[in-house]
Amino acid sequence: MGKTPEWRTGRPRLPTEAEWEYACGGDPADLNEHAWFDGNSGGVTHPVGKKRANRYGLYDMLGNVFEWCWDAYDKDYYKQSPSEDPTGPDSRDSGRVRRGGNWLFGSEYARSDTRPPDAPMLRSIMGFRLALVQ
Repeated sequence: MGKTPEWRTGRPRLPTEAEWEYACGGDPADLNEHAWFDGNSGGVTHPVGKKRANRYGLYDMLGNVFEWCWDAYDKDYYKQSPSEDPTGPDSRDSGRVRRGGNWLFGSEYARSDTRPPDAPMLRSIMGFRLALVQ
């Protein structure tokens, strides 16, 4: 897998971090209305669409399960990245970035700007969302 996704193949792919953050639409005023996290999940995942959609009509961008992005994790990447359409660092050594928080972790993880590194782990807290360029 190369650094940049195959943008124009017409096939689904993981979104870049930048695409994910844009689609997230920022943090909602009332997280409890939009996201499942440790304070309201009852300790389980929930079917998508049980909370309010974001301003783009997307459900569960925050909470429920972390979502993998295309990008490898580099804590300093955004200090030197292009300001438009960054595609992530070249290295894949540290795992992919995960975004959005989940049902098991606190509300501080269910934020649009939280970006911890991750490698495959507990399937019950990880998921993915596909992007498709038409």
